[in-house]
Amino acid sequence: MDLQVHQREKEAIGILDLQGPITIGDSEATLRSAILCHRLHDGRVGALDQAIRVTRPTLNIFQRNIDENGLGAVVRTLRSDSADVAWDMPIGMLLVDGFHDYPSVARDFHHFEKWLVPGGFVVFHDYADYFPGVKRFVDELLRTGRYRKADCGRSLMVLAKNKAADDHVVANEPMVSCIMPTADRRAFVPQAIRHFLRQDYPKRELIVLDDGADNVADLIPCDENIRYVRLPVKRTMGAKHNLGCELARGEVIVHWDDDDWHADWRVSYQVNELARQTPASLCGLSRLFFYEPAGGKPWVSGATFCYYKTFWERHRFPDMNEDADTVFVWNLNDVNVVAHADHRFYIATVHAKNTSAKRTHDPAWQLREPSEVRRMIDDDGWAFYEQFAQVLT
Repeated sequence: MDLQVHQREKEAIGILDLQGPITIGDSEATLRSAILCHRLHDGRVGALDQAIRVTRPTLNIFQRNIDENGLGAVVRTLRSDSADVAWDMPIGMLLVDGFHDYPSVARDFHHFEKWLVPGGFVVFHDYADYFPGVKRFVDELLRTGRYRKADCGRSLMVLAKNKAADDHVVANEPMVSCIMPTADRRAFVPQAIRHFLRQDYPKRELIVLDDGADNVADLIPCDENIRYVRLPVKRTMGAKHNLGCELARGEVIVHWDDDDWHADWRVSYQVNELARQTPASLCGLSRLFFYEPAGGKPWVSGATFCYYKTFWERHRFPDMNEDADTVFVWNLNDVNVVAHADHRFYIATVHAKNTSAKRTHDPAWQLREPSEVRRMIDDDGWAFYEQFAQVLT
């Protein structure tokens, strides 16, 4: 049978799995007999970075449309935010039609994508200029080569998952997602991006999450491995880390602070070290060049975190700012916290706008000569710090 999509009142983020062959364009797939739809149906529609339109709750309208099309016997509705849905079944067709800003579209898609079967379909509604977040995400997805355009009717874009898409990560070289929360750090962002671009690890992406008053989109280079996400509202550091992990395409997550120095071998070193550990491991530095913490609990600096995305799925970050990373580490149970032996790949920076105050008068801090840092850092990095010396004090 042909799949007919009704434009009227399509308020669901749905997972469609119809009995018999589904034909879209030249593609055909045989799917199981169940349709499951996820949406709060609270009447709020639109995009978080544009106007949110509040209408009457849509659950009754949605249910009426299901019944009128004879699907009542095969539809189970889960009224929940999509990111809160626990899922462990294959998906033949995924319909993404929730909030239409880029972060929301990406979050809804990535939450379910790993269950989409090879050859399965993902359908995006409102692929149009009036919802740039949807259009940008779909275009980026097509550029990965893991999906191809199957059909498009008006603003309904249908992609098919290539059957070899699950083989894009080769053994011993996983895709790495570096996540970089930022806010009002215009002076530092270009340097942080340069540090990312010069990494010697090939399979990587950088996700920049910006909720500052100063929009730094103009500083982001046109590079397929860099994604800039402009957040419409202010979020805590923990919330931005959680969102970055949700958006991540990589199997491995690396935290990427916007105001610190990163050696060009940092990602390679951390991925190799993580590969030697169990999947339930969190790696990082317990001894930064400017700080060696006291105390008996296992600890590694949040700015140097490296872990598998599956680890984050079981351990989300607290929705807080200062000391969020320490609270996160010290609340972990039955996990392997690994402190790297070589700390030379990272130099943290003390300046007036640090997210967490650096109490350098504390006995845990040790005064070192600047020449020690100069021996570690490259010429470009040193020139940057000299140029912005007034910003960093």
